[in-house]
Amino acid sequence: VMFEEGDVVLIHGLQSKPAWNGKKGIIVGPFQWQQARYPIKIMINTNSNDNDKEEDEKQINVLLDTNVSALLKPCNLKLSVSKNASSSNENNDSQWFEIKRIEDKGFGMFANKEIPAGTIILRETAIITLANEEHRNIACEQCIETQFNALSIENQQNVLALHNHLCKNEEEKPVNNCVGVYRTNAYMFTDHDTLESGLFLNISRINHSCFPNAQFIDDTKNGQNAIVALYGIAKGEEITHSYIGLDLFMSNTEQRQNYIRSNYGFQCYCPECTQFQKRDIWRAEYQQIEQELEICYEELNEVNEQKLLQCGEKMADIIKKHFNGYPPLLSQAYMTLAEAKLHSGKYDEVVLLMKKSARLDLKYYGKGCDLNDIRQCSMMLPIKYRNEFPWEHILGDVLQ
Repeated sequence: VMFEEGDVVLIHGLQSKPAWNGKKGIIVGPFQWQQARYPIKIMINTNSNDNDKEEDEKQINVLLDTNVSALLKPCNLKLSVSKNASSSNENNDSQWFEIKRIEDKGFGMFANKEIPAGTIILRETAIITLANEEHRNIACEQCIETQFNALSIENQQNVLALHNHLCKNEEEKPVNNCVGVYRTNAYMFTDHDTLESGLFLNISRINHSCFPNAQFIDDTKNGQNAIVALYGIAKGEEITHSYIGLDLFMSNTEQRQNYIRSNYGFQCYCPECTQFQKRDIWRAEYQQIEQELEICYEELNEVNEQKLLQCGEKMADIIKKHFNGYPPLLSQAYMTLAEAKLHSGKYDEVVLLMKKSARLDLKYYGKGCDLNDIRQCSMMLPIKYRNEFPWEHILGDVLQ
C-alpha cells in the first residue's frame, strides 16, 4: 500500500514500541525515502476500533496538536480510513457507472459522477473462464458451452445479448452463439497460473477507444478483475478502454482500424481515429526511436550507450507532451530510460526513474500490477543502491 497524506492507519507488529500496537494515527507527510518510513501522528490516548471511522475523521483536526510524532515502516501500518474514502470504496462499485444504450452502437458504460484518476471503477468476477492450454482437459468450445448451460436463464440471456462477431471457428465450422460471444468479448489474463481468459457481463459492455480513459487490470490473486480510471472522468462521460494491446498503442490510425475490424468486426470511429489523426506523426517518430533502441542494444559501446539515453529521453518526452502522459506507456518509458542509464552507470538517476515507474504502476494497478521490469532492473544495480532503496518496505507483498 502506498499511503497518502491524510490517511488514518492502524499500527501493528511494532516491536520497539509494543504499547503503540492497536493505536491509530494519521499520515502527515510524504514517504521519507532515506529512512524508508512514513511520518505519522499517533492517537496515544485513543483505543483502536476498526469500525469507528466517523470518530477517526472527527479526531483528524486535533491530532496534529495533541499526539506523538513518529516515523514508521509501511509494514507496521494498515489503512483504516482513506483521506478519499469514496475512491477506496470497493463494496459499492456501481456508484461510479451506469450502462446505457447508445444509438447505432449498442450499449456503453457511463460515469454516474466525476471519477478521479486511479479510481477502481468496478471489480467483477468472470462468469465464464477458459483454462490455459496446459490445464485444459476438454475442448475449448465444449468447456465454454458447459459453463454457459450451467448459468441461470437470466445470465444466459445477458451473455447472448453481447456482441457476437465470430459465428465460425478456425475450421470455418458454425459455432454455438455462446462460443461466438465468448470469443468476441472475453478478456485475456496476463497474471494467472491456470486461466487464459474470462467473460464479464459488465466489463464487456465497455466500448473501445484507441486512447481510452480506463484500463482492464488483473487481480487474479483475489479471483477478480477490475477497471481503473487512467484519467479523471467527468459525470456523463463514456468510460472506454482499449481492445488493442499496449504494443499497438503507437500504431497509426490505419493499422489500428484494420486490427479492430479484423478481430472485432467493426470500424473504429473513436476520437483518436477521427479527430486526432495528426498524432500519427508522433506515433511514427516513437516507433522509429524503438527501432533505434533495438539497434543500439545489439552492439553496446560508448556511442550506442549515449544513443540509448537520447532515445529513452525522447520516448518519455513524446508520451508526456503529445499523449497526455498516458500512464501505462509512460511507466514503460521510464523503465526504458532507467535501463539506458543503468548501462551508463548513472545509478542515482536509475533509482529515481524506477520510483516514478513504481508509483505509476501502484497508483493505477495496485496489487494487480506487474513489477517484473522493476525487479529485474533492481537486481542489476550495485548492492549499495539496492540496499538504499527500500523495495520491500515500499512495494510490500506486491514484489513477493
